Amino acid sequence: MTTFDSAEVARYQFHGQDVSWLLDHRAEHRGDHPFLVWEPRSGDDVTWTYAAFVEQTKAVADCKVDGEGVMELTGSGDGAKAHVIMNLVISQSLAGQAANSGAPAVDLHMVRKGDAWLIEQLDEIRAVS
Repeated sequence: MTTFDSAEVARYQFHGQDVSWLLDHRAEHRGDHPFLVWEPRSGDDVTWTYAAFVEQTKAVADCKVDGEGVMELTGSGDGAKAHVIMNLVISQSLAGQAANSGAPAVDLHMVRKGDAWLIEQLDEIRAVS
C-alpha cells in the first residue's frame, strides 16, 4: 500500500477554490487588471477587468410574459406566420439586490419551423405621448 506525506498532499488540495472563488480573489486583489479581451473582426474591441467581469457574472435578469395577444395568424405547418404582441416584466438583480426593472411591450413577427415558433423580427412598442 502506498503512503502519502500529508503535508505534501495538502499542497495540492484546492477544496472550495473553484473558478468562482478564483475570479472573486482576482477581482479583490487585481480588480483593475485586464481579464478578458474581445477583438471582433468588425466593431470595437472590448476589455473586461477582473472586477467588471465578476460584477457582470453576479447580475441576474428574469423576464416573464405578463400578457400576450395574437394579432394575426396565417398559413399552417412549416412556414406559418404569426404577429404577436406581448407585455413583459423584466427585473435584474446584482449580488442579490434589486438593480433594475422594466415592463416593455414587444411586437413579434414569428414563423413556424416544425414544432417551434421562431422570432423573425422583434420591435419594442414605445408609448405615444
